[in-house]
This record gives sequence, C-alpha cells and structure tokens, in this order.
Amino acid sequence: MGVGEVLGVVLTAVLIALAGIGTYAAYELVRTLRSVRALADVTATRLPGLIEDADVAAQAVSLELMRLDDVLEHVQQVSDTVEETTTAARDAVHVRIVKVAEYAERARRFVAALRER
Repeated sequence: MGVGEVLGVVLTAVLIALAGIGTYAAYELVRTLRSVRALADVTATRLPGLIEDADVAAQAVSLELMRLDDVLEHVQQVSDTVEETTTAARDAVHVRIVKVAEYAERARRFVAALRER
C-alpha cells in the first residue's frame, strides 16, 4: 500500500466522520427549530390572553387609585374643616382667657391697693 492509498483511506474516514457530524448537527438543528416553533405557537395562543388580563388588572388598579384619590380629597376637606374649627375655637377661648386674665389682674391690683390703705 502506497502513500496515496493510505491518504485516500484516511481522507475517506475523515469525510465519513464529517458527514456523521454534519448529519447530527442537522438533526439537532431540526429539533431546535421544531422546539422554537412549538414555543412560538404556545406563546401566540397564550400571549393575547395574558395581555388582556394585564390590561384588566391595570384598569382595576387605575380605578382603585381614583377611589383612593377621592378618599384622600375628602380626608383633606375634613382636615381643613377641623383646622378651621379648631382655630376658631382656640381664638374664641383665647380672647376669653385674656379677658379673664385682665379682670384677675385688675382685681389683684384692687386688692393690693386696699391692703396698702
């Protein structure tokens, strides 16, 4: 057997191995593409429902936020009314306390003046 025949046998073995590797790669590529297609089909059937569910949830959250805004607005109005009432009551009481303090001071001076005589 000459060098040419040995090289021919080796080259044939290498080509057979490369053909096997190429066939296996093509097989795996086909399997992967089928898997991707199945995933795409599942996604295409489920995704619209998920998007619709997400839209409904977002609308519900928006509605609840609007309700919360109304509640907070009402709480603010009540708080403002309470503040105004408290201020008016404090001012009314403060005026009376000042008058009582003035009368008490006058009475103290009067009593002190009577004691000095």
